[in-house]
Amino acid sequence: MLTSIKFGSITLDGELAAYRGGLALLTVGGSERLSIRLDAYGLIPAEGNFFIKDDSEHRGVTKQLVDAGAVEIVREVIFGPFNTRAFEVTPLF
Repeated sequence: MLTSIKFGSITLDGELAAYRGGLALLTVGGSERLSIRLDAYGLIPAEGNFFIKDDSEHRGVTKQLVDAGAVEIVREVIFGPFNTRAFEVTPLF
């Protein structure tokens, strides 16, 4: 699925790819990994789902993907010593 994602003041255009290890935006210049693993915090996504952190340069990425019809939010989780927020998502492409 082709899409554009804004990371702060930078917008990247590319194709979303879901693979066994994660979710990424494949661009002409390389790839931007969108998903993170939270196994160390005891958080495991359902089969085929991924976690996207809503922090730093990835703040708002999940909302952009939902608005584009690329993913559906399954749940919100809070993890780590700084109470970081992430969303478990299901790809819709």
